[in-house]
Amino acid sequence: MTHEILSFLSLPSTNDYLKERYDELLDGSVCLALHQTKGKGRLGRSWEGNEGSLLFSILLKDDKYQGFAGILPIMTGAALLKTFESYGIHPSIKWPNDIYLHDKKIAGILLEGVFQETQKAIVIGIGINLNQEAMPTDLPNASSLKIESKKTLDKDIFLTRFLRNFDFYLKGLLLEDYRFMKHVQNNDFLKGKTVCFDYYGENLSGKALGIKEDGSIAIEKIDGTIISITSGEATLKK
Repeated sequence: MTHEILSFLSLPSTNDYLKERYDELLDGSVCLALHQTKGKGRLGRSWEGNEGSLLFSILLKDDKYQGFAGILPIMTGAALLKTFESYGIHPSIKWPNDIYLHDKKIAGILLEGVFQETQKAIVIGIGINLNQEAMPTDLPNASSLKIESKKTLDKDIFLTRFLRNFDFYLKGLLLEDYRFMKHVQNNDFLKGKTVCFDYYGENLSGKALGIKEDGSIAIEKIDGTIISITSGEATLKK
């Protein structure tokens, strides 16, 4: 895949930029910003970042991607894992879309669809806390790659490596090659831990059994029943 890189000093949101212009941009376009004023995370959370962050979004606008929207966040997480590992850093993926290192969140993924009667495009937003030397005190579970590993990474090189891994996994996914899932399952942050989650409006807790091939997470409830969660969020029980 060819990636046209659109780079900005500041934007309200890299996801919104691609969503608003998807019809005039090439498939695979990447929007990159040093700072976001209205950056978004999952479930309505904000993700603004700063000069230490790597903030970008990828546009997928070919019809061939539409059937894979549910698995694309997990696949993107696998590409991030592989990129970090190329630097000798070994994080894990917290279902469904976060990257953790030393029990701290260092990256997040947000997938959004573009709809006009039918889905026209998919935008995958990625925010990485790469080179920050300190994190806001109101984000106790967040950290940066630099804080956790003492390494400073070149953003351009990291992005190039990530896009290469992303393209490799995406090409396989389109051929229904899910080998990247084994990588995800071997680096599952929640597996074996007690988690809290919402199940059809009911707040429950149980033991995370692991991420499944379809991208859902299997959880064993307190009564021994095993269920699969396909959306929402599972958090560690305090």
